[in-house]
Amino acid sequence: MKSFEWQTFAQFEERGFDGYGRVWSAVDSTDDAVIIHELDSSQVSVDAVESMLSVHDPNVVGVLQVDAEQGMLVQEAVNGITLRRYLTSQKKLSQPVACAVMAQVASGWAAVQAAGLLAGDFRPENILINLSVVPNQLRLGVFGFPELARTTMPLGYSAPELIRGEAPTKASDAYAFGATWYELLTGET
Repeated sequence: MKSFEWQTFAQFEERGFDGYGRVWSAVDSTDDAVIIHELDSSQVSVDAVESMLSVHDPNVVGVLQVDAEQGMLVQEAVNGITLRRYLTSQKKLSQPVACAVMAQVASGWAAVQAAGLLAGDFRPENILINLSVVPNQLRLGVFGFPELARTTMPLGYSAPELIRGEAPTKASDAYAFGATWYELLTGET
């Protein structure tokens, strides 16, 4: 596992904060666009790091590097928008479109589960629409840090056990997946 080094990146632009911490866009040494997340290193499981790097699915944003000690996560950049941004103009989707969207998200989720990880943060803000691919491709964003997501997940997507302060499980992911699908169909959480 390679440790994170700032000098291997260029053209930094701070993007603000997400539910996990500070976020930057940058370019790596091969001129590929990347997104860098600064995570709470006390919440990053060293055991999960290798599993995250092994997830390769067209419906998951690729993890390029994770440094659990420093709490840094580097992912490929996606040319697109979040599903949340799309929903602000559409409110809800037709049943066939919602099913097509969630089928792609489910494919990504299955790849994450096959690696022994939880998605941890199912919601439209963490589902990206890749506009560089036709037809547009949906990709699950940051995954594998359910403990971090538990503190930032809006109530509408939080399973009852999370609200009670219990540890996230596969059932918690399933609840948030269903809540997201419900919102796509009804326009409400």
